Amino acid sequence: MSMPAGDMPTLPKIATPQSAYDKAEEEGDAERVPSMRSVRSGASSRSSLTGLTTASLRKEVHEAVAAEVARIVEPLKEKLQTEQTARQRLESMLRTAKGGTKEEVF
Repeated sequence: MSMPAGDMPTLPKIATPQSAYDKAEEEGDAERVPSMRSVRSGASSRSSLTGLTTASLRKEVHEAVAAEVARIVEPLKEKLQTEQTARQRLESMLRTAKGGTKEEVF
């Protein structure tokens, strides 16, 4: 479906963020504009809240990963221990069958 060259569709206007001063001026409250210090402290409190959230999220992810790794690694450790014990037992049996002593090394 084609449109005539002069009838270009237009996108809706996107609102842009306004500064505290612009908003106050628009509303007629230019005298009550917050100081830059209070604007900055509001931003830093938002940052610190975000930081806390990020830190707690990182901790939660770290704990979840550690639990998952432990869940997977623990059975492997047990299997390795079982195999090491079996190998030592079989090596001892082999030395005995060859007529050697248990302390003898290959």
